[in-house]
Amino acid sequence: MSKPLSDVLVLDLSRVLAGPLATQQLADLGARVIKVESPTGDGTRGWGPPFWDEQRSGYFLACNRGKESLALDLADPRARSILDRWVTRADVVIENFRPGTLERWGWSLEKWRRQHDSLITCSITGFGTGTLREQHGGYDALIQAMSGFMSITGPADGPPSKVGVAVVDVLTGLNAANGILAALVGRARKGVSSRFRHVEVALSESALAGLVNVSACAVNELSTPKRWGNQHPTIVPYAPFTCVDGEVFIGVGTDAQWRSLARAFGRPDWEREEWGTNAGRVGDRDELQRQLSDEVSARRVVDVEELLAAARVPAGPIRTVAESLADPDVKTRAVVVEHADGTKTIASPVRFGTAAERSVADAAPPHLGQHTDALLRELGVSDDEIGELHNSGAVTGPRR
Repeated sequence: MSKPLSDVLVLDLSRVLAGPLATQQLADLGARVIKVESPTGDGTRGWGPPFWDEQRSGYFLACNRGKESLALDLADPRARSILDRWVTRADVVIENFRPGTLERWGWSLEKWRRQHDSLITCSITGFGTGTLREQHGGYDALIQAMSGFMSITGPADGPPSKVGVAVVDVLTGLNAANGILAALVGRARKGVSSRFRHVEVALSESALAGLVNVSACAVNELSTPKRWGNQHPTIVPYAPFTCVDGEVFIGVGTDAQWRSLARAFGRPDWEREEWGTNAGRVGDRDELQRQLSDEVSARRVVDVEELLAAARVPAGPIRTVAESLADPDVKTRAVVVEHADGTKTIASPVRFGTAAERSVADAAPPHLGQHTDALLRELGVSDDEIGELHNSGAVTGPRR
C-alpha cells in the first residue's frame, strides 16, 4: 500500500516524548523522518531501567520507530552547516528547544522561511511563546500539576495524583501531528500565496483542551471540578464493581443501556421512573450502586461481562497491561509489531481500509547515529570529510 506521506521528509529536532511521538505518527503514515540527536542522544535513551540494550530504553522504543538517527554536535559550526543543508531539503522541521535556542545557533523561523518558502515548522513548548513562563521547562507531570489534571485524579478522599502515563505529552504529540498534517494539506492547495507555515503547540494548552468536559464545565462556571476516584461525576453507573474473582468495570452511557442492564439482571424494579434518566441515577448514586454491587458480588467477572455483552451494555474486566496484551484480539488485530532486530512496538491505531492496510513504519527505533554516515553521503560529503567530522566530534555514530 502506498502510504499517504511517502513523499514527505521530516527533520525531527525534538526530544523526549511529545515531539518524537508526533514524528513517529508521521513515519507510520509514510514520511521519511530524520531524527537529529546530540552526541549523547535523546535523553529517553537513558530513561530506565528497563533497557532493551545499551542505547535503547523501553521508553525510547515507544516513540522512535521508523526513523533515521543523525547525531550532530550543534555547538560545532560544521554540524550546523550539515543541518542547514537538510533543512533546505525538508518538508517539515519540528523542534522543542526553549525559546531563543535556535537563535543562539544562528537560526530562526524567518531565516528558514527565506531559505525554504514551502517549509512547515513546528515548535512544541511548555507554556507557549509570549507567556510569563515562556522560558520554563515543561515536563508532563509539572503540567499535570499546574493544569488541574492532578486535582481531578485520585481517590475522592485522597491527595491529588498524576495519571499513570505522560498523558499531556501524548495529547501534545497528537495535536502537533494534527497541526502538521493540516499545514501539509494547506500547502498542497492551489493558489496558496505563502506555502510556509508555522505550527506551535504548548503542553499547557494541550492539557487544558484535554480536560474536555471538565474544563468546559469549569470555564462556564457550571461546576467546581474535584476528584471522583474511579467514579464519573456525571454518569451513573460508570465505575468498577467487585466480583468473586476480580473487578469488572460497567459503563452505562444511555438510558436505553440502563434498561437493558436492569433486564439482564432480572431487576424490573431498576426501571423505576427516578432511575430512568441519567440525572436521576446521578442523584441517587449511592443507593443505585449499592444494589448493583450486590447483584455483581456473587458472580464471576467473565459471567458479568458475557451477560452484559449480550445485553449490549459496555462492561469488561480490570486487567494489567500484560493481561491486556495477551488478549486474543490483540493478536488478531496485529497490535504488536515485531521488528527485524527483535524489538516490539505498539502499532499505530490508524488503519486504511482493511486490517492488512495498517499504516506502521517497519524500521526499529534506531541506535544513536546509526544513519549518520549514510545521511552525510546523501549530501555528497566525501568519506575523507566524514572521517574528519567524526574525529572532531562534530558528528557521532558507527563508522560505515
